[in-house]
Amino acid sequence: MKDAIEPDDATFAALLSALSHSGLVDEGRFWFDTMVEKYKIRPTEKHYACVVDLLARAGLVEEARDVIEGMEIEPTVAIWVALLSGCLNHKKFSIGETAANKILGLKPNSLGIYVLVSNFFAAAKKWENVAQVRKTMKATGMRKTPGHSVVEANGRLHAFLTEDGSHPQREEIAWTLRKLEDEMASLGERLAIAFALLNTAPGSKVMVAKNLRVCGDCHEATKFISMIVKREIIVRDVKRFHHFKDGVCSCGDYW
Repeated sequence: MKDAIEPDDATFAALLSALSHSGLVDEGRFWFDTMVEKYKIRPTEKHYACVVDLLARAGLVEEARDVIEGMEIEPTVAIWVALLSGCLNHKKFSIGETAANKILGLKPNSLGIYVLVSNFFAAAKKWENVAQVRKTMKATGMRKTPGHSVVEANGRLHAFLTEDGSHPQREEIAWTLRKLEDEMASLGERLAIAFALLNTAPGSKVMVAKNLRVCGDCHEATKFISMIVKREIIVRDVKRFHHFKDGVCSCGDYW
């Protein structure tokens, strides 16, 4: 009989990532401990980042901080970002300020990370810090990648940039958005979805592909849209598929 195949560090990295995006905290703790104690695998950056993300997403930022303090390796930008995101979402400003300053000290090369830090300081009403971060962003010369969405209608692909006003059906698309706005409390620019609703058969599925991770506002709005128009909307972003139906997303609001 052949020996059983044992999981390796990549197996556990994938597992912990899945548990993080599912909000399964107890399971994440169990499998991290199993990895270390049973399989004698030393955690690397990717394992720690997943565990910190798992805990911080759930609001357990103090426990996430303790994990960082007990690490055998030096915390990286990715690990501090995972902690900061949770602190921002759960308004844990004291711990979050430490994470934000650690991130700035590591001088990340991603404009998106600076935006996260700036948003955190703004939420904490640390306006001097906001100004300093924006000054740093400007000095780096980095530019944010323009967000765009691609949707198929009648056998053709149509791309929409953020706040795009160039499409020949822009007036009809805007009218569709205004109609949705009448039924929602808040709705931003959802050009691709509005176009698909305008140009596909009632009841058919809407498929959208994004080049960036879907933002919280877009995610919440798309849930409402799927409920209003009684249609399934599938969005593929850089992280995963989101299947919206009847006001609910398949990710369970973890992504």
